[in-house]
Amino acid sequence: MKHSLFAWGANPQPFRGPENDRIVLPVTTEELKRIGVAPHKIRRVESELRRLIDADPALGERRTVLRLARQISKQFL
Repeated sequence: MKHSLFAWGANPQPFRGPENDRIVLPVTTEELKRIGVAPHKIRRVESELRRLIDADPALGERRTVLRLARQISKQFL
């Protein structure tokens, strides 16, 4: 029987590695609230946006970041 180290229900965020804090997002927290991101999701959405922009700097445009923020916030509970 094959064993898996993945535990269902675990938070995968600690396994992703450290967040890149040197990336400055082109949107503010107030703008994220304005487009409908819930206040309890803002920190996590910003973290995911930084990871995406770090992986692909072409995603750093303001319009793209706002669209991504909407999509990401809908996926989080």
